Amino acid sequence: MIQLEKKEKPEKLRENEEQWTKDYLAHFTKKGNIYNRIPGMKIPKSIEGKYGHHTIKKVLVKETEEKCAYCESKIIHISPGDIEHIYPKRTRPDLAFEWTNLTLACSKCNTSGKGIYYDPALPLINPYVDDPLNHFYGLRALVLPIPKDLRAIKTHNILNINRLPLYEKRKELLDEISQLVYALSMIPDGVEEKESIKKFIIEKSHPKKEFSFIIREYLKEMCII
Repeated sequence: MIQLEKKEKPEKLRENEEQWTKDYLAHFTKKGNIYNRIPGMKIPKSIEGKYGHHTIKKVLVKETEEKCAYCESKIIHISPGDIEHIYPKRTRPDLAFEWTNLTLACSKCNTSGKGIYYDPALPLINPYVDDPLNHFYGLRALVLPIPKDLRAIKTHNILNINRLPLYEKRKELLDEISQLVYALSMIPDGVEEKESIKKFIIEKSHPKKEFSFIIREYLKEMCII
């Protein structure tokens, strides 16, 4: 997970957010701060799925660099990706079309159990608001919560961000980069090509790259950056 920056709200959402929210909330009752679905009242896809408009998703894809906002997997080249509600729409339907509550996620993170978790006293790490570097650290192919950081621990457990397929993909990438780092260390200082190879390695930690969090942590450990 890396810190993300919210881009300008798409025109389609800016023009329709208020009416879409009103139409959606018509299927809920509210008591205090608690929303409940009206029993037997199905929300039509034509109402519920409006946040999936292609112009809205296009901006989300761009602001997440075509990656899952949570696990940093590159998803667009193999999957359309899911529009994710940072606060779940089943407990916060009032935020179903709120721009700051929308992002892009892989299907695994989106169906991890996050959609039923909502605790304002212990919210999950929000990459648009929180800097993940203040809550997680990299231990080679593992992304681990900082000890005693309850929000990070809860986020780590619910999203299962060290699930085996993720770990194996990160490890494979790190193995490749570690070979490059070793090769760099064998080149004498002053050799012209050494700096260009170092830049090539550092580029692997660019936010656009898959799993840039653990790559950057590794390169810091190896004193490359």
